[in-house]
Amino acid sequence: MRHKHLGSLGLFLALLAFHALAVEPLEETPAVAQGSTRRQPGQAGPPRRERASQPAAQPTKAAEPADGVLVRRDPLKLPRHFIGLGLGSGFNYYFPWLHYQFAVRRKFSLGVQGIYIQSSGNNIEQKAAGVFLTGAAYLSGPAFTGFWFEGGLGMYWLQATQPTGVSEANPFSTFLTVGWRGGTLRGFTLGLGAGFQYVFVSSGTTTGNISFSGLLPLFRLDIGYMF
Repeated sequence: MRHKHLGSLGLFLALLAFHALAVEPLEETPAVAQGSTRRQPGQAGPPRRERASQPAAQPTKAAEPADGVLVRRDPLKLPRHFIGLGLGSGFNYYFPWLHYQFAVRRKFSLGVQGIYIQSSGNNIEQKAAGVFLTGAAYLSGPAFTGFWFEGGLGMYWLQATQPTGVSEANPFSTFLTVGWRGGTLRGFTLGLGAGFQYVFVSSGTTTGNISFSGLLPLFRLDIGYMF
């Protein structure tokens, strides 16, 4: 009878040890599945039920102001205006010019340009003032920077003075240039360009003394500010 009780006690202890080994994990785990139980070392009583880990909180929309007006983050603003001052040249003349442009598209601008030219040669002194409407397309960047093509159409007020008299004319002119302009974070720019212009001066008696006519080369250097 005594051996029977000892055998029952041994079986009970073996089942208890098996249960302890099966329930208690060997290592601490960072997360516990929902509804699982885990017995802590040295814990008495029934195993403690662990609460399932909560999913990460989802981002919520920003609260609207009390007055109901939505606050929107302003997008990156690109410059819309450009003012440039430059120096141009041809075969035997140099001229300053002032240019204003307005960006009507991301890569296209319209503008107005004023030019003043004074040159002399072959006993002829020439003066010219011109106004042009311009359009520029920018290939490698937003308006006013990068590689560009620019064309213009306008009119000159010309005067040529020589020992035999004075000649005047008001010819139309057009130009086409290609170039590059770089900009800084503060809005300042530096540009280089080259091309040609054509001045429509006839060979009549009133304009015969004016040599500023026909197809002429055009080189330009400008500094400017975009905002």
